[in-house]
Amino acid sequence: MLPDNQGTGWFLAPARDFDIDQASWRVSGLQGTGSKTVYADNPFFVPTHRVIRFDDIADGSVPGAAIDDCLLPRFVFSTFGACALVGPLLGMAQGALKWFVEQMAAKQRATMRQGVSLNAAQNPFVQERAGAASAEIDAGMTFVLSEIERLETILRSGTLLSVEQRMSARRAIGFAAKQAVTAVDILMAGAGASSMDVEVPMQRHWRDIHAAAGHISLDTRSISMLVGQTLFGMTPMGPY
Repeated sequence: MLPDNQGTGWFLAPARDFDIDQASWRVSGLQGTGSKTVYADNPFFVPTHRVIRFDDIADGSVPGAAIDDCLLPRFVFSTFGACALVGPLLGMAQGALKWFVEQMAAKQRATMRQGVSLNAAQNPFVQERAGAASAEIDAGMTFVLSEIERLETILRSGTLLSVEQRMSARRAIGFAAKQAVTAVDILMAGAGASSMDVEVPMQRHWRDIHAAAGHISLDTRSISMLVGQTLFGMTPMGPY
């Protein structure tokens, strides 16, 4: 909390002023992010120039907005922030697909005939999973990139985004997140029991993407609700 009823905000402080709880990030997914709890046993002073109010971030009135050709503040945090979150999900899905294709191409599966094995990639159901997952990933990637590019063009013209345009971006981001998760689920279901070994990348992709998709900014049902409210001419009741 900021003083004088200024709400909440973010700030920069020297590492010497606080400590990190190294045991605070005990999770099944996204272990590598190291999103640990920061705390301070004693109060410390933070000068104003190192503080930014969340209200200013939310409405795009941050100092960076005054910089020519700086588009990020004009997107508004609640609109563009989720875009930064969905990118890793699409990357996880791409990584899972790459692993699946390479693994199935090299894997031999036993058959009912003694001494006869079959390359896993020759299985039509394995082929179908790879093809379906690739379509899910490309659909999500194409939608979100085309939408961000469209809105960037609008902002470069000097026009601020309307509620409908911002909602369109949120819709694309939510869709991309859902497609990425669906793709990994498709691949995981066909990767075999051995893929659950903790040393196998596939289970890490699966755990990580489900953990990441749990972020409130990527909740596709909430996003769809906001889009629906907009379509019905209502005021969206949530961040967009």
